[in-house]
Amino acid sequence: MENRRAPRVAVNLAGTMMAGFEVDIPIVIIDISLTGAKIDGPELIVGTRVSIEHSGCWAQGRVMWSEIDRFGLRFETPLRIGLLHDHAIRSAAAARATPPPAPPAEKPRPARTAAFGRRAA
Repeated sequence: MENRRAPRVAVNLAGTMMAGFEVDIPIVIIDISLTGAKIDGPELIVGTRVSIEHSGCWAQGRVMWSEIDRFGLRFETPLRIGLLHDHAIRSAAAARATPPPAPPAEKPRPARTAAFGRRAA
């Protein structure tokens, strides 16, 4: 069951992160919302406070879940300004504007021919 406050959108943004005394750790922001993000990066302990950076814009948050190569981050305060916020807003708007894919076209059925034990339709 998802417990998110805001919908997330895929962004795939390269960046860096700082956790404890470790700085300039390369990451990829996989998806983002105004309240959190999924990050492709090192496995971290749940509850760890980290800062992420993309194009000079920083956001701070706390690790909510962690796997071997990614973790979920909840921002300490919702994004308000900067490139991270702008990417989240633009991506969300683009996702809403994209129409759903059309259902596959139905293939015409071949005409029935008489066969053993059946009548032609």
